[in-house]
Formats: sequence, C-alpha cells, structure tokens
Amino acid sequence: MVKRILLIEDDAFMRGLLESYLGKEHVVDAAANGLEGVEKMSTTMYDLVISDKSMPFLTGNDVLDFIGRKLKYTPKVLVMSSSNTEFTSFKSYNLGASVFLQKPFSFKRFQQTVEKLINE
Repeated sequence: MVKRILLIEDDAFMRGLLESYLGKEHVVDAAANGLEGVEKMSTTMYDLVISDKSMPFLTGNDVLDFIGRKLKYTPKVLVMSSSNTEFTSFKSYNLGASVFLQKPFSFKRFQQTVEKLINE
C-alpha cells in the first residue's frame, strides 16, 4: 500500500538518496530543514515522518514538539541522529518518536525500519 512520507533532512546528498529510495514505492515530500517540514505538515497529512535531529531553524526535537502539540493527527516518526548518547534517544522517545536510528546506519537497517513502521 502506498504511504505518504515526509523526509526532513538538511544534508542534500542524504536527502536525495533517501528520497529516491522511498519514492519508488511511496509518495515522498522532502524538506531541507525543520521549519520547511513543519510547514508541510501544516497542510498535508503524512503516514510517516522521517526527521534528522540536528538541523537549522527547527531541530528534530522541535519537529516532535510540533507534532505532539499542534497536529490533529499523529504520524509515525523516525528520528535519525549522529549523536549516540542515551539522553539523545531518550529525549526523542519522550517527545513522541516511534523509532530512533543512529547515524551512520546501514541501508538495510533503514529499509527494515521504514517497512516495519509503515506496515504497523
């Protein structure tokens, strides 16, 4: 089943790579930072939001806070980060993340994580 996914990633190369992969089977909108992502979520409903944690304008935590406080629906949220502290993942889960994925990650792990989330 085709799902609508929002990909929020400030690294252009990573955003392009993930958007290309996800776009083969799903409808994907991409945002270059948290502010663009929040604007897109304000007008479009997404089944899954994939967000980097450290970004300009609004961080991944700001995006999670927006989802929890402002949206009238609750999409699944995958947060990606190169920070490997327990506090970083705990804070993401506490703000509503469905999954926290540590960068760098294998493409296979990303695939499996996304498929699990969209098929729940």
